[in-house]
Amino acid sequence: MKQNQEDSPRTNKQTNKQTLYDIHTYIHTRNLKVRLVKSVAFYPHEFEMLVLFDELRARDRTDFSTLNKQAMIEYINRHHPGNPQLPLTKFTKPTPKVEKPPTQTIVHKPRRDYSKLSTEKLHELQNKYRQAHTDHTFDLTLIAFELKKRSHKK
Repeated sequence: MKQNQEDSPRTNKQTNKQTLYDIHTYIHTRNLKVRLVKSVAFYPHEFEMLVLFDELRARDRTDFSTLNKQAMIEYINRHHPGNPQLPLTKFTKPTPKVEKPPTQTIVHKPRRDYSKLSTEKLHELQNKYRQAHTDHTFDLTLIAFELKKRSHKK
């Protein structure tokens, strides 16, 4: 069965690119201020990574969007325009032995074990941290996680 040229993935990609170009042109010729919002999903086993990221982000006093934009720019600079095929030189030339740089160890400051506190005490701490003028994002995340875990046990 022959696929219709209008329905082919290549035509759809070209149409999508043209549509994005048209939208971009419309926005810039009309001096409109528009933003695109994308969401990010994290699985439970990735929460620790997200919490560490949030601690570093807070320490650097920058926001989540700015860091993600910087990461996208770095990714584009490294991979654009890209090549779907591996070059033959990968298989014909021997790769030089390169020593790996020493890995940096992450030092975690000791954390309070919130699982041993009563639910009432957890709520008190949560309110206290929310009213504090210092950054308690990590502690608030752990408390919220512990409270949610307890609500599922009931």
